[in-house]
Amino acid sequence: PSALENSLAYLTGLSRKIFSLKFGALLILSLSVSWLALFLSDRVWDTPVWARIVFACSGWVAALAFGWMIHAIAFHRSGSIKWLARQVRSKFGGPGDRFLGIIELASKRDEATGQYSESLYAAALKRVEQEVSKLPLDETFDRKATKRGILAASVFVFATLACFSSFPGLSKNASLRWAIPWSDLDRETLTRFSSI
Repeated sequence: PSALENSLAYLTGLSRKIFSLKFGALLILSLSVSWLALFLSDRVWDTPVWARIVFACSGWVAALAFGWMIHAIAFHRSGSIKWLARQVRSKFGGPGDRFLGIIELASKRDEATGQYSESLYAAALKRVEQEVSKLPLDETFDRKATKRGILAASVFVFATLACFSSFPGLSKNASLRWAIPWSDLDRETLTRFSSI
């Protein structure tokens, strides 16, 4: 029915938005933290190659993992109507359980024609449609983790931009040492820039 299709379409869009924002924010956060860790380390000492590799690779690996999660959860999994129905069941209990049940029943009807009463199926479908239409579907997914991720990413991105604004030379040097951590590029210091 169009009402259930509209509900599923809404849940798909909502899921993709929330999880894209969540994992996108965590991706940016991981890169920002990685860069800031190296920048601050370089202010304390001449960060050795092994430490630079640890700082840089930890950020890159985390970013790749969160990028994969955007694909796997925000787009691939969000396209599964059974997964969406399970999220509704997890949040709302009974109505969500019946929502999942009618979806599973619909997928089996084509395989076992004649084993299901069309009138009973239609009645169950109508009941589920009415129940789902009354649910606050925008509350299906928890937004707290997404909001925390966006806030943390914003703070660390601001800190990174502040470094570039206040110490552009040092930031450029740290960026090169972060992008190519195995290189023998010398660390620039504030004292060196101050003496120029």
